Amino acid sequence: MKTITFLSLIVALQMTLAAESPTSELTAARARYEAAVGIAVKPIRERYLEELKRMKEKALFDRKAELALAIDTEIKGMGGAKFSAADLRVRLANTTWKWWQDETITFLADGKIKWSHDNTQLWTWKITDPSKRTIEISTSKGPNIFIIGEDMKSGTMTESGRSPRSTELITTK
Repeated sequence: MKTITFLSLIVALQMTLAAESPTSELTAARARYEAAVGIAVKPIRERYLEELKRMKEKALFDRKAELALAIDTEIKGMGGAKFSAADLRVRLANTTWKWWQDETITFLADGKIKWSHDNTQLWTWKITDPSKRTIEISTSKGPNIFIIGEDMKSGTMTESGRSPRSTELITTK
């Protein structure tokens, strides 16, 4: 009887693990897709932004304030145009940042984070505002907000219920 119960437990565990595997494969495939889209779209986006900037300059020169304002709104709507979510995801993948004192976090391409203090515990991350380079990190203690500086080498980390602190990039891919 104990053997049957033990075998049932093993089969149930294998089914659970098999059920989780496609989800992680799907997440990884989605991350690869978004990274490829980000890379492909980046030059098109940059050309469009340059065109908008030229149009805005001409509108200002021609004293067409309403047109200049509409163009400026379009530029801002593109997030200042520096990064899309896919661009940012690609740039963050496999980078390591200072977390707290001598602890670090590494952003993985599949939307997970490896914490140096406990390499077995994986957190999740998602980009909430690419124009401001804002990332939400979900930990066992709650959400944390990570805002990366324009230089992509420094930032601010705000843990749940704590004051913001500065952080810095340690390594890239």
